[in-house]
Amino acid sequence: MQRDNENNDFEVKERRERVFSRQIALRILKFILILAPFVIGFIGYLPLYNYDYFWSVYSAVRLYGLETDVEEVNFLVELARWLAPFATAGAAITLIKKFQDSIVVWFKVLKTFDSYAVHGDSVYAFHLREKLGKRSVNVEYSLALKAANQIIIFDEDKEAIEFYNKYLNGKLTQNQRVHIHLNNAVRENLERENRIHIFNLYENCARIYWQKYPIFEPKTVVIIGFTEFGQKILEHGLLQNTFSIDKGVEYHIFGDSREFRALHYRLDSFAAINMPNPKGDAIYFHSDPWYGSLDVLNKADRIILCESNDDNIAILSKIISLCPMSNSTAKEKPTKEIYIRTDTESLVSTLFGTGDDSYRIIPFGTTEEICTPEYIINDNLLNRAKRIHEVYIDQQKEKGIGHLEKWECLPAFKRYSNVSQADHIIVKLKLLGFDVNCNMLEEGLSENLISRIKAKIESLDPHEIEVLLEIEHIRWSKYHYLYNWEYSQVRCDAERKHNCLKPFADLSDFDKKKDFAAYEYLSEILRN
Repeated sequence: MQRDNENNDFEVKERRERVFSRQIALRILKFILILAPFVIGFIGYLPLYNYDYFWSVYSAVRLYGLETDVEEVNFLVELARWLAPFATAGAAITLIKKFQDSIVVWFKVLKTFDSYAVHGDSVYAFHLREKLGKRSVNVEYSLALKAANQIIIFDEDKEAIEFYNKYLNGKLTQNQRVHIHLNNAVRENLERENRIHIFNLYENCARIYWQKYPIFEPKTVVIIGFTEFGQKILEHGLLQNTFSIDKGVEYHIFGDSREFRALHYRLDSFAAINMPNPKGDAIYFHSDPWYGSLDVLNKADRIILCESNDDNIAILSKIISLCPMSNSTAKEKPTKEIYIRTDTESLVSTLFGTGDDSYRIIPFGTTEEICTPEYIINDNLLNRAKRIHEVYIDQQKEKGIGHLEKWECLPAFKRYSNVSQADHIIVKLKLLGFDVNCNMLEEGLSENLISRIKAKIESLDPHEIEVLLEIEHIRWSKYHYLYNWEYSQVRCDAERKHNCLKPFADLSDFDKKKDFAAYEYLSEILRN
């Protein structure tokens, strides 16, 4: 995250610096105004007391009480005497304001469950405080550590963990929740306690992107830039864009993919690597620069730019120059979509507008978009994931299996398996014939629409059910393969082995029907 912050967030950083400069200037001005009567009075008293420093200091201090110790005064003493009441009033107001601020913090912390304390020196932390407005608690007061929601955003994982251990670990009350931003650290141990949630802004970016711009048919997608943003875009895309039993998406990756392929070494269990795949996903990892493969960019349906802010602007300019043609040779040439990750949407629109007849430019991943309370807290998504797990528990109980883990006791991998299924709901609704966007889903679907969805599911014929079950099994298998699980006749979670990681046709009838719960109980899962 630090690497991106060095190049990005100029607007947020400048705004933070301006506010900080104003605060410093106001404090200096207040100090000067309060101190001025003393300095001027001291200088004025010196000749009156024959340069006796002690009495000059003493008399200068007494000016703040509107008292003078000599009958004859000079100009400086007179000036100091007139300034002193204003300085006294200013000091009193400052004290009252300080007292008032502490009361406001106390009221927010103790009287509301919607209070947020955002800790950290990241530009994202500053932006989030602004976004929260009156719900944000001033973290300069130690009482802020009692706010209902504690959000920790530092540029380095180490700083975030150190802050949590020093101020919050073991000190949380029953009603408090902690949200910690981590780039790379493993979330398993921290999330064992249900009140601690780990979030990642790269992940937020990818989740929001695919929720807003999902794929429902075979497409060719180019990703330029394969640092944190690009990797998360690919991960979520592979899971989200599961819409068919015999079709997939072709991804072309430009950037250093060595680390990603090492971390996800079972990609070839569900996707073809560097070769065509007419039956599913294909991933091409290019070692040459993107401008050495213009034929790939010309045939792509969408191009996603995931480099740093400045680099994306430069790349977009070059793409427009080098690839002016549409992605089709047909008479009706569809518009090529170029998605550019940027911190400020206005910068892109000012430089490029929205494109022309052969391409459409769409900004995504702005600070305003990915760093919001809704996506950091993510209550709606987590609640849907919890309901998915509750459905699974009910299923297992019907099978006679008891003593199942509640959500609070689940390890992070299983929790996020349910979250991944919740992410896929927009695609499931599309497969059922309903066009529901992410805004509708977050705001909550109407009872009428939920009833129509339920009726549609109940009217499905056996073949339609079979197809939906297989698509869900493919999505579930992708999630496990992506995190390096493998098939085994005997399931062993500790060794990442699962007996259901095999073709859908080879599953038992019970295991096949188990996937239908994702649709059978969809109406209950959809209710916020």
